Amino acid sequence: MKPIDRVAMSFVAFGFLFHTYIHVAKAEWFSVGFWLWAVSPYLVALIILLRFRNAHATIGALVFPIVVDMAMYHSVFVSPRGSTAGLGMLFAPLWNLVLFVPLGAFAGRWVGKQDGDNVL
Repeated sequence: MKPIDRVAMSFVAFGFLFHTYIHVAKAEWFSVGFWLWAVSPYLVALIILLRFRNAHATIGALVFPIVVDMAMYHSVFVSPRGSTAGLGMLFAPLWNLVLFVPLGAFAGRWVGKQDGDNVL
């Protein structure tokens, strides 16, 4: 396994562990459906990594979703500003799946082609 593949797998693992922590430690009750919805961008990135063997696209696909998920965690659990702050946890995976994962994957794939896959 190349180092770039390890970095890509660590991004995927971070997303799974982060959302598992949120759903086990921070939620009132564990819901498999909500957990699957939250990790769905990371599942798509894992498919990109395993099926297409493109670590650059995987990393690119997960850069913004990780930032969005961490911002949502902060706005919901660290400093909530209203009673509807938790709704962001429902809509963040949608934005990640529809916008950030595809754009990031294309950008990562482009960077990988420009670099000749010799990064890291």
